Amino acid sequence: MTVDGSGTALVNDEPITLGPGEMRGLRTALARVVTLSSSPEGCDVADHFTYTLTYRGHRATRCLVPPDWRAAVERLEALARR
Repeated sequence: MTVDGSGTALVNDEPITLGPGEMRGLRTALARVVTLSSSPEGCDVADHFTYTLTYRGHRATRCLVPPDWRAAVERLEALARR
């Protein structure tokens, strides 16, 4: 999923428009992210999901969602379910 600064999300090649409140909430959640380092490659787990956040020039991939990522990931997951 990609969300641009204007509030348009691209989910599975389908555009979704975020309302001003949704966009503000997502920006607030992303601004609270302080975990900027990635998990070790492979994370020593055979089968798992990885989560990658890219925001304001920072990119990190984690095997487990850090607590400071939770609000942003939950908002993005909600958009994906629309």
